[in-house]
Amino acid sequence: MVNRPAQQQADFADALRRALALHQRGQLPEAEDMYRAVLTSQPDNFDALHLLGVLMHQRLQHAEALALIARALRSNNRSAAAHSNYGNVLAILNRHEEAVASYDQALALAPDYAEAFNNRGNALIELGRVEEALASYNKALALRPHYVEALVAQGNALYALRRFAEALASFECVLAIMPNFAEILNNCGNALWCLRRPLQALARYDEAIVLKPDYAEASNNRGNVLLDLNRPADALAAFEQALALKPNYIEAHINRGNALHDVKGPSAAIASYDAALALDRNSAEAHWNKALAQLALGDFEQGWPNYEWRWQRAGALKRNFTAPQWRGEPLASKTILLHAEQGFGDVIQFVRYVPMVAAKGVKIILEVPDSLMPLLGDIVGVAAMVSRGAALPPVDLHCPLMSLPLAFGTTPATIPAAVPYLRAPAARMETWRARLPPIDRPRIGVTWS
Repeated sequence: MVNRPAQQQADFADALRRALALHQRGQLPEAEDMYRAVLTSQPDNFDALHLLGVLMHQRLQHAEALALIARALRSNNRSAAAHSNYGNVLAILNRHEEAVASYDQALALAPDYAEAFNNRGNALIELGRVEEALASYNKALALRPHYVEALVAQGNALYALRRFAEALASFECVLAIMPNFAEILNNCGNALWCLRRPLQALARYDEAIVLKPDYAEASNNRGNVLLDLNRPADALAAFEQALALKPNYIEAHINRGNALHDVKGPSAAIASYDAALALDRNSAEAHWNKALAQLALGDFEQGWPNYEWRWQRAGALKRNFTAPQWRGEPLASKTILLHAEQGFGDVIQFVRYVPMVAAKGVKIILEVPDSLMPLLGDIVGVAAMVSRGAALPPVDLHCPLMSLPLAFGTTPATIPAAVPYLRAPAARMETWRARLPPIDRPRIGVTWS
């Protein structure tokens, strides 16, 4: 007598084997039909649910994929592969915290699961947790040293952490396995550029472009290095090549503007920045570079407002004050914090506005780097000077020193020119008079780096 349940189980197992073979050959519609046929008779069949979920994920039907794999896990939650695949679908749906949790469940069941460590790292990158992501990639590579995807991700994470020499080593490991990987040659170029090795960076970009002539990003990066090497005409040609390949490439339009500024002057550069802004009105980098060109041309009316975009640039260290920024409104009887934001030279140039602020009947707190405080001690109108990083008193308003020209509506004709507005401390002058021989003409001191 035939044992029908046993025969049915054998038939289902055979159907799943055939479905999986079709799936692996890329015959997805046929595989899907067979998985669904099994589920018609066995709605809780773990393998059919899981594999059909993976297939739907491959067909970009992610919501259904998630539901199918969830059903599979309710049937059997001891499958590391199912937890990992569930994480993959969650990651595609931008549910990265949940994806990390799924990968953690997979790894609790299978601690040697290199793919789960790698994908966990990818989800952590999306969450901005780069150090944790790097640790996950390192674990994947400890299990599988020649895992190319993890090596690439490890290099990218190290690059994001500004550990450029280590990033370069990761990328070179990839090239040892896949020497014709154009994108990794480009990444090597980026790391070499950051390591101040521009000629080697240029060689890597050139190799990438030989392998992939339509590689706009490599042409753009090549142009940046050529600008670094003070070869603006060659850089301009590289940016134009990038734009010929990718006309809507905002970064290349901006970089082309930077090269044009050197080759043809600021007026020519502005047209390129405008091309970037036509593609993205909120490109802080385009607005900021356009501001520099406008200011160079003496167009202060448009240049100073555009210069405020500096705070939106990538990596800008904008401080969050509770007090609003002063933009020129009446100040009488208020307290204002005027603060340094950039280099020493910018502070020295723009503190000339401090007496003009004081003339508005306001109490001024001036925050500057500690090493500049002796030089600025005699600035007219300062009620208190504090070192950058020290505790600040309560204020009604604040203004970065380099936003004062905007607040005053400065034009080329109204640049404050009351000089001298700085004086060396008398005690230091006496010290240097004693050290230097007397002369009857001005001294010029030069510092060189």
